[in-house]
Amino acid sequence: MTILNLMLGKGRGGLEQAGADYADALAHAAIPTLTITHPDAWVNPSLAEVPHITLKHCASWDPFAILRLRRIAKETNATAIICHGNRALRMALTALKGHVPVIAVAHNYSINRFVKADHVFCITRDLIEEMVHRDYPRSNITHMPNMVRIPTIQPRTTFRTPPVIASMGRFVEKKAFDLYIDAIHLLKERGITFKAILGGDGIEAPLLKERAQGLEDVLTF
Repeated sequence: MTILNLMLGKGRGGLEQAGADYADALAHAAIPTLTITHPDAWVNPSLAEVPHITLKHCASWDPFAILRLRRIAKETNATAIICHGNRALRMALTALKGHVPVIAVAHNYSINRFVKADHVFCITRDLIEEMVHRDYPRSNITHMPNMVRIPTIQPRTTFRTPPVIASMGRFVEKKAFDLYIDAIHLLKERGITFKAILGGDGIEAPLLKERAQGLEDVLTF
């Protein structure tokens, strides 16, 4: 009896990291789990120590991939499938709906198809309210924030002086790091003492670094 953990994204983002985090968390809880990813997924090297296979497919409707997913579910005696992202959910609904409980993880608001899932994990309480607004039963929703493995460290008893304002994520337009940089400019113009850190990478990196000109003494990328 196995939980299938399906994540078909290839890139380097929060959804892909969450798929790896679920694999790690389920293994830590000693729950038999098989994680399934795209052959070219960025997270694949991080899954070396957990049960993991890849599923080659050309799209979520790929009939050969759908048949293989059904076979995997049968061979592992799957008790549920956890789906990260719309592509994984579409394939799981086609392959397994009515045979294995399909659980969708709502990472963002692209959730039109999520009402067809048997259960939904929402990473925020606002996403829960959005699912309920779409007439999805609240009883079939679980609040499941994103997970992270935190090392054991000695807690600090004082605040940093000066304070450090930090943010992290993919450097893409929807993350709005341009607003973060604009805010840093305003703080500096007002003579407020602080340090800032912006962590991440992505297609907007050159634009963000250009926008941050004049902040070299307070902002570190």
